[in-house]
Amino acid sequence: MRYAVANFPDLHVIARAKDRDHVYHLWAMGCRDVIRETYDSALRMGRSAYEALGADRQAAVAMTDAWETMDRSSMRAIADVYRLDIPAHENEELLAKIRELKAEWDPKLREAMDEIVARGR
Repeated sequence: MRYAVANFPDLHVIARAKDRDHVYHLWAMGCRDVIRETYDSALRMGRSAYEALGADRQAAVAMTDAWETMDRSSMRAIADVYRLDIPAHENEELLAKIRELKAEWDPKLREAMDEIVARGR
């Protein structure tokens, strides 16, 4: 894929990623249209779990949407520091970015979830 993207800059590559690390790998190779294999089913499963725990359908959808918004916003920032030539666990810049984003979005996500739950009462 890297060869194709390098030699045909207008080529639109659509690729399926098996997991988050694979998303970053494909991004680093030049693919900008990555479909995560299990992501949609994981979101639906999370929504079902919220409902099973007692959230009404509207709140469960809102909580799932809040998670997805936070997740998608971090994907690009992390993908931009992923490097093909360094194993992820040795890429200090990548690990620092993940820690930074987690510290930012943990409280934001908690606040969003609390707000959604409070609206449902």
